[in-house]
Amino acid sequence: MSFSQDVKRELCAVPVERDCDALGECYGILLFANLFRQNGIRIITGNKDIVGRVKLLFFRAFDLQIEPRRGAREGRYVFELTKKSQIRRVFNAFGLDPNSSGVRMNRAILEEDCCKAAFLRGAFLSGGSMASPESRYHLELVTPHYVFSTEMTAFLMDEDYQPKVARRQSKYVLYFKSSEAIEDFLVQTGAPVSALAVMQAKVVKDVRNQINRHVNCETANISKTVDA
Repeated sequence: MSFSQDVKRELCAVPVERDCDALGECYGILLFANLFRQNGIRIITGNKDIVGRVKLLFFRAFDLQIEPRRGAREGRYVFELTKKSQIRRVFNAFGLDPNSSGVRMNRAILEEDCCKAAFLRGAFLSGGSMASPESRYHLELVTPHYVFSTEMTAFLMDEDYQPKVARRQSKYVLYFKSSEAIEDFLVQTGAPVSALAVMQAKVVKDVRNQINRHVNCETANISKTVDA
């Protein structure tokens, strides 16, 4: 299991204590989902923890009982809403016009700190990934929507993050390479164990670098002595 999967498993275990948290997390999942428009909603995942999480959240936020179908690719699960009444219920919960695209942020429903944390948790579950901190510090969120990527960047900056943005083929990538920013993101979204793993990896790297500098210094001194 990858480190990114470990993070998502930890996030899926966060208790859903308030209805607004369920709504905020659903919003993050849907804005980074495969399809979130007036003609359909589709979430595709290969993570069984996320499958259970989506079922729980949709029932809590929208009073909808949904079951995934098997995707075309092995190990993939597809949640899909095509009924207009169900789609309208989801759009209305977010204060969105059912006749327009849903891939725009309505920050009015993300005013409380708990809702913001839930939203970011959903965003990572749906569109996020993270490298193992033992190799490098890199956490990213990916969306194909340019306008939404700018709105998401502004939201993250308001949360005291400084994401960088890159274009990867037809998608927009918001990413962090600062270990401190990644730690803060993980703690805020509900993954303190994963944040601790990042801190531990950083300590090990720092100690290793100090040892290497000391060895290099000693080697240089020995070489000077031999030359003399």
